[in-house]
Amino acid sequence: MNIGIIAINNCMVSGIYGVLDIFVAANFCIEKKYGKNSQHVINCQIYTTNGLPVRGFNGVEVKPTASIDDEKPLDIIIVAANAEIVVECCQEATDFEHKDKIDHWL
Repeated sequence: MNIGIIAINNCMVSGIYGVLDIFVAANFCIEKKYGKNSQHVINCQIYTTNGLPVRGFNGVEVKPTASIDDEKPLDIIIVAANAEIVVECCQEATDFEHKDKIDHWL
């Protein structure tokens, strides 16, 4: 299974690395149950719009392992929360950096 987590500037870092931790733990359990070369392994990558690091809302740098330009087919896409959107949750329209590119990719 191929999973992509999209990270943008001002993202909630816990929504990136916390989710990644869950899939790493799942892979640990899969390896214990099915062996090292199991076909059930979860491939989880952190994506940014250009393959370069972004800065989370808390100032921590999020380093991607892929770019949305890679065009690798994904089974699941997880969009991490952006602090500006969470804090301004009552607005009718939300906007964030590279919104059009991410919308097109999704």
